[in-house]
Amino acid sequence: MIAKRACGVHNKDRTAKFCPNGGIALKQSLQITALGLIAALLLLLPVCGADASVVTLVGDAVRVQLLSDTVIRVEAKDASGFEDRATLIAAGRADFSGVAAATRTEGDNLIAETDRYVVTLAKGKALTADAVTVADKNGNILWRYSYSVDKAGLTPPAATSANLVYYNYPDGNSASDGATAATAKQGWGATAKVLGAKGGTIVFSGRGYMGGSYTFPKQSSPLYITAVAPDGTDYRYTDAAAALDDRTGTLSIREGLTLTLQSDTTFDKVILLSSGATPATIKATGGAVVAFGEGVTFAATDASYPAPVLNIAADATALWYGGMFSAVTGGGTLVVNRVTLETLDAALLADFTGKVVDEDGAPLCTGCRAHSFRNKVCTVCGYIESDGAHVPTHGFYSALPDPGDTPAVYALADYPRIIPAAKGAAYVGSTDAASGFVRRDATDIYLVLTGGDAVSLRTDFVTLTGRVPISGIKTFGSWYSRYQDWTATDYKNVIANYRANGFPLDVLVIDTKWRAAEDGTGYDIATNNFPDMPGFLADAHKSGVLTIFNDHTHQSSNSALSPTELKWHTENLQKILAMGLDGWWYDRNWKYALKSPYSEITPSTLGKVIYSDILTDYAGNDRIFLMVNADWDRNGTIESDPSVIGHRYGIQWTGDITSEALQLREELTNMVDMTAVGSSPYISSDLGGFKRARQQSNEMYTRWMQYGALSPVFRIHSTMTSGAEYNKLPCNSQYTAATQTIVRNYMNLRYNLLPLFYTLGHEAYETGLPLTRRLDFYYDEPAAKDNTEYLLGRDLLVAPLWSAYGEGDEVVPAAWFANGVTAQYYNNTTASGEAAYSEHCADIDFEFGSGSPHALVNKDNFSAVYTGQITPAEDCWIGIVADDGARLYVDGELFADGWKADWMVSYVNTDRVLHAGKTYSFRVEYYDKSGGAVCRLVYEHVTDKGETARDVYIPAGGFTDLFTGKYYPEAGTYRVTNGIETTPLFVRAGAILPAVKAVSPITAADFAALSLNVFTGGDGSYTLYEDDGETLDYQSGKLRKTTVTQTAAAGGGSLTIGAATGDFTTDYTARTVTVRLHSASAIGNVRLDGKPATVTRIPRDSAAFPLAETGAAPDSDVYEITFEASLASAHTVTWEAARGDLDGDGRITVRDVLAALRILLDAGSDTAADLDGDGRVTMQDVVLILAEVG
Repeated sequence: MIAKRACGVHNKDRTAKFCPNGGIALKQSLQITALGLIAALLLLLPVCGADASVVTLVGDAVRVQLLSDTVIRVEAKDASGFEDRATLIAAGRADFSGVAAATRTEGDNLIAETDRYVVTLAKGKALTADAVTVADKNGNILWRYSYSVDKAGLTPPAATSANLVYYNYPDGNSASDGATAATAKQGWGATAKVLGAKGGTIVFSGRGYMGGSYTFPKQSSPLYITAVAPDGTDYRYTDAAAALDDRTGTLSIREGLTLTLQSDTTFDKVILLSSGATPATIKATGGAVVAFGEGVTFAATDASYPAPVLNIAADATALWYGGMFSAVTGGGTLVVNRVTLETLDAALLADFTGKVVDEDGAPLCTGCRAHSFRNKVCTVCGYIESDGAHVPTHGFYSALPDPGDTPAVYALADYPRIIPAAKGAAYVGSTDAASGFVRRDATDIYLVLTGGDAVSLRTDFVTLTGRVPISGIKTFGSWYSRYQDWTATDYKNVIANYRANGFPLDVLVIDTKWRAAEDGTGYDIATNNFPDMPGFLADAHKSGVLTIFNDHTHQSSNSALSPTELKWHTENLQKILAMGLDGWWYDRNWKYALKSPYSEITPSTLGKVIYSDILTDYAGNDRIFLMVNADWDRNGTIESDPSVIGHRYGIQWTGDITSEALQLREELTNMVDMTAVGSSPYISSDLGGFKRARQQSNEMYTRWMQYGALSPVFRIHSTMTSGAEYNKLPCNSQYTAATQTIVRNYMNLRYNLLPLFYTLGHEAYETGLPLTRRLDFYYDEPAAKDNTEYLLGRDLLVAPLWSAYGEGDEVVPAAWFANGVTAQYYNNTTASGEAAYSEHCADIDFEFGSGSPHALVNKDNFSAVYTGQITPAEDCWIGIVADDGARLYVDGELFADGWKADWMVSYVNTDRVLHAGKTYSFRVEYYDKSGGAVCRLVYEHVTDKGETARDVYIPAGGFTDLFTGKYYPEAGTYRVTNGIETTPLFVRAGAILPAVKAVSPITAADFAALSLNVFTGGDGSYTLYEDDGETLDYQSGKLRKTTVTQTAAAGGGSLTIGAATGDFTTDYTARTVTVRLHSASAIGNVRLDGKPATVTRIPRDSAAFPLAETGAAPDSDVYEITFEASLASAHTVTWEAARGDLDGDGRITVRDVLAALRILLDAGSDTAADLDGDGRVTMQDVVLILAEVG
């Protein structure tokens, strides 16, 4: 449906925070007759089907189901009635248990009232006529249909022979045109005649050409213009410029002409062409809403032919979600989404006099950018966030709102509404074309009343759309992967090398070379490398290692859901699983792609569903082991919002990435950003980078490994390209002994923290929270939205370093270029002759991919010169990042020289500092030979040699640097510096972090011996989750929870380890617990369950590694108490500050007396020195301390 404009008002702040539950109701379809009273009572019965607590209201055309006290379903009836089966999107609808509600009838209105909200259904109205109203208890309207915008909507009407027409202009015929001669109409007039002003779908199966201005007549229903047929046939070219060859799948408008649309119209999945120097115009008028979906692309026939102009009449609205325009004119309403906002140039709107808003109806910030809200006030322009009743309806590819921007009401459309087969995509002998999958589209919207609470929204979201399965225990360990033509013996040697050198390993990935076919497809084993595949897999298991194979789909013209394809995939995938393989890696990055039968669902997303269903069918009650592409990412670059079902499917890979510093930064920011807005919490990068132009330095390798150790998945991966040494094996001789020690320490840290990672996996399953949580989940400050840092759980603050000395920290910001940058592009690699194209740029941060800067410039073998002046805001070093080659001159001096064809490489001059506030002239010369094209001007913070600096936002609550012991009592952004051995890692006062001995292979997810690193000085808690680590029994309650709570008190504190609860049992009934109290001041009078306890003080050791299960720590002294703890009982440890031990060495000596005298003379205070308890340090206290000296 085309988006509807918002109206009305509601107050989202009055909506309370609710608790999620779950359930499903059978449909009722009763009609009030002469016996209306009886029928009305029946309509309001809260007992529907198997679950009596799901309250259902049924009108003539609309049904409302109250699934919980926070989730409401609103469904329009189609020709077959209402739908009760689980769908691909609403897979977990049956998990809602309903809500207690009072029901009544008032005239034609059916009303259900809960403790939180009131739902009114006008029985005789259609949904589009606002049949349903949801209000809070004070009468404030929270939702009506007319308040919603179907942002993914942009959806086609159901295609029938009466409202579907193929458009193929005569000279645009193509062999790929699947339409018949009878239905492939020629020209707008013929097309309009077929539709008969009814509206419907126009498919550009060939070329759509407009040689004269045209006004499409008023339609009674919306128009949908696309190049993808309802059967999934895609007539577009993947490269828009290539469409010029014969122009299939395009709409071409001749120069200076105008296409006027008087009805709601959506362009999506179509290529727009201009054909002249004067831009064409697409005009919305007559109150129409004209939408340009994210599937729209633009290709000019020549660089001198600009993109079309978008003209919006005062009474019209345009949704700009895709494509490109040379200008926007008129005085209507322009709606831009997140994707458009990222690239929107305010200059395009110079002649636009209307209103520009975001998807939520809010006006844009200064410079046509998104607002930066703090307490509902934009910190940039002062705009105050509205409490209006505008509620965007989100669709299949939609990000959840940022945690700090959670709306009072979140709406999700079940579109496309697809009912999977009983066993999903696992082949069971079906013969129908879709293998039992049924598509039944109707307006079906789920409302989540969040109360503005981000956690509540995510919990309801995953309950509805399907929970995130907990990954198998061994997948939280160390993985090794490489694209390499190795034999079984080579892989066995990898395992042996890991073990011999003390590196943990639990997963071995074998890329595509396990198969015989040279094209990377098929399922025949490469017997030259693996003569006995079952034997090899069995040997891997004996070594304690899981194995997973990379898989590429084969070439096929069949729908991916056809019986032929599902039979092929099911039989072959399961055949190799039967040999002993543990899992599959579905890799879309290959020659061929699955054919999705649904134009709204990409092959990447559909592939997750297919592979998951096939593996689930084979695994039974065991957890599946599946790795897939993240459907929002392509090779390290975000290309869309995540799908609303993607989080259900396995560990998600970000693609083939490079390995320089800024790529690591992008991996970090993508992970933090996208897990915050609903993608899978199990994000996996190619650690070390898949490819590298020259041999990766030890330092950059170290930074990648440090990042990976505290990321969701630790998976090393690399390529074999170009004959260079790309092996990222941590014990490889290319890495120094010092590098190997650092990497080993970080890998062991990950294994120490295994109970924490596993708990976070359970929390992701229960609540939908990611493992790596951006700080705005817990802190309402603008700096908390920084995507370069995150919390592991609630208490461990991780701020990875993405750069090593000399690699470059950040792209030079536009603010440092007072007059911008002049760019000149040449169709040669020497920047010689006349420039083919020139432009003025804000900065030098270009990633052209396989394209070019402009249509006038070659895609390969081009060069550029960027010139201007730069005034740094801080003392810094400067350099370039390039693919292929570049040179940098500053004030005429050659600063960095990388003039050679290569993959992306950093060149930073650390010999000369550019000073803050001083202006320098610069010149960057760049060329691209082939493949990817990247050019960036970067800077680096000035540090001592071998060190790296970055800014870290540390929130309130008191955080300690785990490597230095430095305490940060106040919130703020701090510049921190680390050598290559360490990274910024902070812990909150009051934190409880579990630790176990680093053991590989991982054998179990229960912990018979457990250490608790307890950071005194605050309140905190941690819940240990235990299960069998391998099966799905946890989903039916077979798990054990142990909650540990710390409470700070004046002069001490307490730690309570609760009794274990749950149905999961082990062969032990007590565990060995070691409580490790981290304290900067001395601790004494430690008691266990009220009795004096034996305490071992371990002095601080700056050379130690943090968060270990035993031994010294670098942050403070550790006071260790070890005891046997019955699982059935609670245990409490209490402690006090050691009075008189002022130097914290565990003894009272003359040094403590002298310290007390110093406090007295300085009129200071210290509770440890106040022995008489009068609130002051006096001579009496000094005498009392002296009396304690032994």
